[in-house]
Amino acid sequence: MARTENSIIIERPREFVFEVTNDLPGWTELFTEYKEVKILEHVGNKITFQLTTFGDEEHKSMSWRSHRIIDKANWKIKAQREEPIFPWTHMNIEWLYDEVPEGTKLTFIQEFGVDPKTGKTDEDGVVFIDKNSKIEMQHIKEALESGKFDK
Repeated sequence: MARTENSIIIERPREFVFEVTNDLPGWTELFTEYKEVKILEHVGNKITFQLTTFGDEEHKSMSWRSHRIIDKANWKIKAQREEPIFPWTHMNIEWLYDEVPEGTKLTFIQEFGVDPKTGKTDEDGVVFIDKNSKIEMQHIKEALESGKFDK
């Protein structure tokens, strides 16, 4: 099993960061990679949704279903990719929201396995996820600090 952990400080209150980053339809503006987010089911604190990415020169657009369990009392999210699971054998994600003097420390923890049919290793997956997480977290930071999501 492979694992990555990345954190970034966002100079905004925890409540604000939590609310905006858990407004899934807003992910098309919050992340650089998502073209579409469809909510499939919302029961209690569990949201099942479908993500579709933009295509790029190396990859076609991809789409998959995931679920997300919101635990606001403990300021964390647990998520899991459901289907199609390929190119992973599993993908479990945790988001943590910690108050710090500067604002909010947002942490992404991803545990996964790379499907051997891809011809890639778990180490290749770590490099890919680690690089992409840092790009997306920086984009989230800039978007939230810009005032774009202020009401």
